[in-house]
Amino acid sequence: MSKPPARTVPSDDFYLTVDEVAYQPHEGEWVKVLNHFAVHDLQVLKAVRQMSVEVDAVRGEANEKDRVLEVMEKPFAELCELLADRVVAWNWTDDAERPMPPPSVASIRGLRAEEISYLMRLVQGEGTAERKNGSEPLPTTSSDTESPPTTSSTGGRSRTRASSR
Repeated sequence: MSKPPARTVPSDDFYLTVDEVAYQPHEGEWVKVLNHFAVHDLQVLKAVRQMSVEVDAVRGEANEKDRVLEVMEKPFAELCELLADRVVAWNWTDDAERPMPPPSVASIRGLRAEEISYLMRLVQGEGTAERKNGSEPLPTTSSDTESPPTTSSTGGRSRTRASSR
């Protein structure tokens, strides 16, 4: 009997917006993910969603930064473990074009929040193959760009200008 194979997903639809400029730092790269879940995994995802509610609740407190870190500590650690179990390989590179270390709790902890959010969506089964009829890429930026920007090449990486309002 064989096991279900990991799914290889191109990372071309990952956009990162910095100073109103959208970049595709993982264009031409891929992630290999397992798409099976244990009940504990679903509990972790629920705790991560609940974490944002709890973070909002401590906004404005005198020790807000400490409280936010306290609220995030356990769900973030569990999320990194879940992703390390489900992301089995990648060929991602860092901003200096160096290969990133293989997926592990430590390497995932070092990712940008947008990258972690993107990986979380992939392990939940969302990704390039799931988009139908040319729908928009997964929303992974913290900006409010309206659509994938047009691309121009800069130093081997795509650099795109975000729409302005």
